[in-house]
Order: sequence, then structure tokens, then C-alpha cells
Amino acid sequence: GMNNLLIDMKLDSGFVHALAARVTGYMIEVGITQIEKYNLPGIWIADDVSYEKGMFFSPELYYEFIFPFLQKMCVQFKKLGAKVVYHSDGDCRSIIPMLIEAGVDALQPLEARAGLDVQELKEKYGDKLAFIGNVDIKILTKGLKKKICSELKRKLDIAKEGGYIIGSSHSIGIDVPLEHYLFMVNFIHENGTL
Repeated sequence: GMNNLLIDMKLDSGFVHALAARVTGYMIEVGITQIEKYNLPGIWIADDVSYEKGMFFSPELYYEFIFPFLQKMCVQFKKLGAKVVYHSDGDCRSIIPMLIEAGVDALQPLEARAGLDVQELKEKYGDKLAFIGNVDIKILTKGLKKKICSELKRKLDIAKEGGYIIGSSHSIGIDVPLEHYLFMVNFIHENGTL
């Protein structure tokens, strides 16, 4: 479980390295198979390493236990011409430079409630990393259409610069009214450009 893994990072690092190497080997095989079989232009690596207030563990531990294996995956997938999208909920800003160094092409979902803002991230990393998400789920859940419009107009202005795909900042759950979700999709289709 997660608790034991976090403890093992400090008390049994050899085990954590061996586990990460084994999982990475498996994920590379699965990824290569998917890319080749379906001629995929990109692949998603889901790795929730943070939550609303920050990382589950220090950036130093990330660099030791996750970075080298993420980099191996990126190298293998990029050899096949695939772009790599990295998914982590929460505030993962402290590891963005490592994601770029590892070879990640885009970061998703840019959770708004964790303080991530696509405009700030694009200003800092926009020439090195693309972004996906950042439409505040809270606004989609409770917002009036006027508030949703305001949020979407701001995101569309940012998307005009390139390097950003508009999407929700977290999973669309049952608390998001279907009419709000469809309103968002239609608004983007009517006002955005491809």
C-alpha cells in the first residue's frame, strides 16, 4: 500500500528501487505494445504523486525513486515517435523541471483547487512543456453559466498562444451537472479554434 511504500522509501530503499524497476519494465512493454499495435501518436503516464497541498513526498525522493524510471519510459516511447503526457492530480509544481528533464511533453490536469494556473505555468515553462486541463471543476459544479463563460473565455485566450488544450482540472464527477459539461464542450467548439 501507499503508506508502506512511503515508509520503505526511507527504510528499505533497495526494495523500492527493485519494485520501481520491475514495474517500469512492465509498463514499457505495455506502452510499446500499445503504441505499435494502435499506431498511437502519444501515451499517458498516470502517476498521482501529489495532492491539493503539495507532493506526497519530497522532490528529492521523487528524483531518486521515480525520475530515473520515468525517464526510461520516455526514452523508449519517444523512440517510437510517441509524445508523453504525464498525469498527476494536486500541486506537482516542484517536480515540473524534472518532468521536462525526463522527456515529458505535456502535463495534465493542472488541478485548479491545488493552486495551479495554466497562465503562470505557460509563462514559466511554455517553451518546454504543453499543458492540458485547468478548467476549475468547482465552477463547472456550482457556477452559473456566466461564471463558466468567464472561466472558458480566459482559458481560450491562453489557448490561442498554443501549447495548451482546454479541459477539466479534475475528473468530471456526478456532482457536475450534465448541462454544465455540455455547455463547456459546446462553448469551446463554438469559440475555440483547432
